Amino acid sequence: MSEHFDCIVLGAGIAGVVAARELKNAGKKVLILEATKHAGGRMRSMEDFVLTNDGREVREGLPIEEGAHFIHVKDGNPYKKYGDEIRQQGFDRIELNKGTKVRVAYPGDPDRENWGFPPAARFAHVYDSDLGNLGGLFNFSFKEKNSLFDAIKKFDLSKQDQTAGELVKTLAYRGKAAPMSCYAISAHTPGILATGTEKFKLCPPKHAGDQWCDAVNDNISVAGLKVDKIPEQIFDEQAEYRICRNTGNDKVICRFDELPNAILQEFVKKEPGKIQGQILYEHEVIKVEKWDTGVRITAGNGEDFTADSLLCTFSVGILMHKGSKIFGQFFPKEKQDVFQIIKPGPIAKISIQFKDCVWDYNQRINNLDNGMALLVNPTGPEQKILGLADKGLPRTFFTAFPNLENGPYVITALLMGVDYLIMKDVDDKKAAEIMFRCIEKIYNPHPERNPWDWKQMLVWKSENEPNVHRTDWGKDPWTRCGNSYISYGRSIAEIIMARETLKNPLATLPVFWAGEATAPAYDSQYQPLSVHGAYISGIEVAKDVDQFLMNRASFGQYYKNKYK
Repeated sequence: MSEHFDCIVLGAGIAGVVAARELKNAGKKVLILEATKHAGGRMRSMEDFVLTNDGREVREGLPIEEGAHFIHVKDGNPYKKYGDEIRQQGFDRIELNKGTKVRVAYPGDPDRENWGFPPAARFAHVYDSDLGNLGGLFNFSFKEKNSLFDAIKKFDLSKQDQTAGELVKTLAYRGKAAPMSCYAISAHTPGILATGTEKFKLCPPKHAGDQWCDAVNDNISVAGLKVDKIPEQIFDEQAEYRICRNTGNDKVICRFDELPNAILQEFVKKEPGKIQGQILYEHEVIKVEKWDTGVRITAGNGEDFTADSLLCTFSVGILMHKGSKIFGQFFPKEKQDVFQIIKPGPIAKISIQFKDCVWDYNQRINNLDNGMALLVNPTGPEQKILGLADKGLPRTFFTAFPNLENGPYVITALLMGVDYLIMKDVDDKKAAEIMFRCIEKIYNPHPERNPWDWKQMLVWKSENEPNVHRTDWGKDPWTRCGNSYISYGRSIAEIIMARETLKNPLATLPVFWAGEATAPAYDSQYQPLSVHGAYISGIEVAKDVDQFLMNRASFGQYYKNKYK
């Protein structure tokens, strides 16, 4: 039997490393068990993707993000703790304005005059069939209009829930406003939103047979969007931010996974008066069982560990598919039933490198007002996916390095929902071709008469391999999908309680629960589907575990008082 711990933390994502550090600072003996070879979870950066234009050498110091990409929220309250952490670790943020340089485009409709139209989330209702005659678009208060996300914020939780598709129909938008609304919702929420009668099965590979992965038409809940405060994250914030370091007068974008790794270094550092934290990599947990007044954890390599308490930060996908098998009596029916409401949505990211900037000249100027989004294609939900993967178009592209005048020119596609299903089974070369042709339809003025030569315009690693990189979190065995969302089909009361039920440890003591899916239950101002949400869950659950270890007898009352 290995040594005994005050707390064992399962998972070294940001929730896990933050909670472990906080418990160490409280004087506890803590061990992290991580199934992979690295910390950060779904915060993972790739340092060696960018090549020279001839493909022969790596351009160092230019990371791309395979998972979490942006700091979604502003500095200061209510996200002050998260912002303070970023600064304390020596980082800063670089602002990418969401209100400018958002290119709205339809396949075969390269209307170049529409560059600079405002983001779909805030102004979906103005995208009608006459895009060239919108009048004083920037001169009215959008909250006085029939705004999509304002309608979600005002949704009456005392009434019956709606699907996102039903909401769009209720708003009766004209022309292009309807698909823009579908885009605004489903490009940010990793569920399915279909505008037609076709049904999709949101079921990543090797997940077949799960009762929660039945085919659905539209399973994004409007009540869930409101309860999760998704409008506040998407609709109210004016910018996204990349993590960076200040070098002289410049802000240099750095790896996002440096943040959890910096926190981890604090955890494992030797410090006077504190017990040095420990982490073991490649230790998949296969069994948790009761041991005396604590727990015993068995790893896949046969090692056993014991502790007075346990903190699980597993993704919703892992808990859905393995929770009962791993945790046994510590995973009661009420937690299992949560997955009829909280679902794991698969997410993939594809990055591709061009030799030159093909999009917009202003994006090549070293200007902090450059926009983060290159291309929005709102027709994604209408795609018929079976047999037509070559016609499916990813709907959101970001510039990886928007402020570098001389390159590198890297574009990243974010794929969720139907877009994920369109692209998940094609190989990397085909994925690159789909992305390339999609971008060509927007930026090539004469694609029929003078089509682009992708062999000449892309950077290639070899004669038959373009420089493209795909990370599919749906296929990742340690995440089994991306982030969580609330699905339609349950009562409002169940939706409101879903994340609290997943978080609540009172029926599972000494086992506690954290991670992005629990974030609003720890602090109602924080959103799931986010780094800041996972972070705050780690901060708050550490306080709870510490209180439990100090006084088990009074913990129930403490918990009820804290989370009224």
